[in-house]
Amino acid sequence: MSDIQIIIPAALITGILAFLFELSWRKAIIPQWLSRKFLHISAVGACAIVPLFLESLTLLIYLVATFEILLIYLVASGKLFADNKSKKSWGIAFFPIPYLALLYFFENERELIFLPMIILAVSDAFACIVGTLTAKKYYTLTGDKKSIIGSFVFFLSSFILLFIFWNSPQKNEEYLVSILIIALILSALEALGSNGSDNLLIPFGAALLMIIEMRNPFQLTEYLVLFSLLFIFVVLMLKMRWLQMSGALCAALLGFFVWRFAGWEFLTPLVWFLASSTIIGKIFQVEKDKGFEKKHGKARDYIQVLSNSWLFLILAIILGLSPENGELIIPKFYAVMAIATADTWASELGGKLSNKVIYLFNMKLHPKGISGGLSYIGTFSGFLGGLSIACLGYFTGHLSSVSGIVAVTLIGFAGMILDSVIAAFFQKRYYNVALSNYSDEQKDGFISTENYRILTNDQVNMLSIILALVI
Repeated sequence: MSDIQIIIPAALITGILAFLFELSWRKAIIPQWLSRKFLHISAVGACAIVPLFLESLTLLIYLVATFEILLIYLVASGKLFADNKSKKSWGIAFFPIPYLALLYFFENERELIFLPMIILAVSDAFACIVGTLTAKKYYTLTGDKKSIIGSFVFFLSSFILLFIFWNSPQKNEEYLVSILIIALILSALEALGSNGSDNLLIPFGAALLMIIEMRNPFQLTEYLVLFSLLFIFVVLMLKMRWLQMSGALCAALLGFFVWRFAGWEFLTPLVWFLASSTIIGKIFQVEKDKGFEKKHGKARDYIQVLSNSWLFLILAIILGLSPENGELIIPKFYAVMAIATADTWASELGGKLSNKVIYLFNMKLHPKGISGGLSYIGTFSGFLGGLSIACLGYFTGHLSSVSGIVAVTLIGFAGMILDSVIAAFFQKRYYNVALSNYSDEQKDGFISTENYRILTNDQVNMLSIILALVI
């Protein structure tokens, strides 16, 4: 049987099922959420199984890419896959993204396509179905409601799928530890997923964890040490109110991936950034209800953790997958954290110790705390923040020259300035006429200003890090 004789019937069947499941809830035959899960199992399950029977994946890649464009249109237009509250279900349009990446990179390692997708198809759906039907108590980390029983079902089912289908010469103690850890980490990723983002996190996470485990197996004692430290970290962050639960779990997962892919020594700039920025924020807390200043000193959530460290995570993964490029990648680790540290130190110290700032949008003096403003104290503090990361790189041996220290410091400083420029012109802001003051947040008495301002503070942080490295 040719590839096209396999792909076309599978695509037709999946399309028919999608139509029938959509029709079934619109006709009130079954609940909307249950029809979504049936569609999830059938569509994602088909994507997992079909590659196992193909000679070449080229045709499937083109078909999935075309289907993804159609899905984006259908969801964006609201013609299909909108729930009964007219909320667009973007999750169905997310899963083809990791699927296409798996198809492209693992044509010769089909289990790295099959297992991540079958875990997404089965474990994610079963967790929702069991949780919805049986759970009485729920928790919320990033927006979507989750249940303990649902998370346990995800963990157990993903463990069983890995145990059955992941090829291994012998299912010994090390093998069982590996799949236990992978199932546990995937359960944490699923718990953090909201608004369909778990359709991205689970396949990518499963594939990456399987790859690194095959290339560099961890020993049981190493895992025990690592998880003990991460547990202590989470408890301390919550007890000291440095991080919210979502931020603490996100930071722990970030630390796990960095340790596994790059090595424990690469956690030092990450830990320094988090510890120094949080301590400064707690010591130099800005008075409440002063517009933008309201955010300072508060426990950070997962968005704030990721906005400053997502590129650091990607670099760690790249280093683990291609260690031969370490000489090129390693300086970028410190450059990324130098930008994040410089910006945070400038914001925290400038917001407390300065009275007025120069607002880059109109080059006039404004009350302290406005995003897009610069002060002498804040600017100098940002320079010191970038320098602290560069010095850390020197002491760890990763930056061995004066030129490397200078380069990382200057990149950190430039990123801080660029962050202020972007914030001044493109960050959302709200104005209170009576107080003659601005705010990051929409609240009583504050109205939205220019329509072209579309970025949040966290998005500005992400963008400035990328642009500073590129420029």
